[in-house]
Amino acid sequence: MQRDRVLVADHVVHEPTDRLVLVGTGPSPLREAQQLLDTLGYPAGPVDGIDGPQTRRGLCAWRRLEGHDVSRQPLQPGELEALRATPGLPPAPAGRGVLVDRTCQSLAYRAEGAWRAVYAASTGIDGLPGVGSYRISWMRPGWHTSTLYPAPQPNMYNSMYFHGAIAIHGAHHVPPHPASAGCVRVTPAVGEQLFADLAVGDPVEVVGSYRR
Repeated sequence: MQRDRVLVADHVVHEPTDRLVLVGTGPSPLREAQQLLDTLGYPAGPVDGIDGPQTRRGLCAWRRLEGHDVSRQPLQPGELEALRATPGLPPAPAGRGVLVDRTCQSLAYRAEGAWRAVYAASTGIDGLPGVGSYRISWMRPGWHTSTLYPAPQPNMYNSMYFHGAIAIHGAHHVPPHPASAGCVRVTPAVGEQLFADLAVGDPVEVVGSYRR
C-alpha cells in the first residue's frame, strides 16, 4: 500500500546551464575531402567517409596534377585546406594527350592547355607499360580479345595502341591496383570518351611506379 510522500530536503548540487549538443551533423574531414575530390573531377570513389584504395587513388591523382609529393597515403595534415583552395583541374602542357600514372592507377586527359578529365585506370601487374613517352600508333574500335592473351569473351574495348601490343582500352574490371597483362584499363564508358577525343599520333606519357 502506497503512503503519502513528504519532502525532507531540497539541495541544488549544480546550477543548470543551457547546452547545444550536435550529433551527426557536418562531414568528417575525410568525407569532405572525398566530396571535394569528386567535385573537382578526381576518381575517389563513393563519398562515404571511409578510407580505402579508391579514395587514395583520387588523392594521389590530385597530388600529381597539383605538384605535391605523389603517394597513395591517406589524407595528410594540411591537405583538406589545400583541397578547399583548389579551384579546379590545373593547367597542362599545350596540345592533346594523356598521362598514365602507375603510382596512382589513374589516367588524365589534357587538351587546349588544361587537364580536362581524370579517370580511374589499372596498369600491368608486371610493371608494364614502362615509364616513358609514347604516341598512339593505331586504334581499333569495338570489343575484341587480345591475340597474345586470348579470353573466352571479348575483353578489350576501343583499343588505342601506343607501344607494340600495349594499349589503353575499356575493360569490364578496373580495380585500384595493377591487374592487366600490360595494357592500361579504363571503364568502357571512359574508353568510349577517349576513343572520341584522341587520335593517332597523340602523346601518351607514362609516369610513376606502383608499390603495395
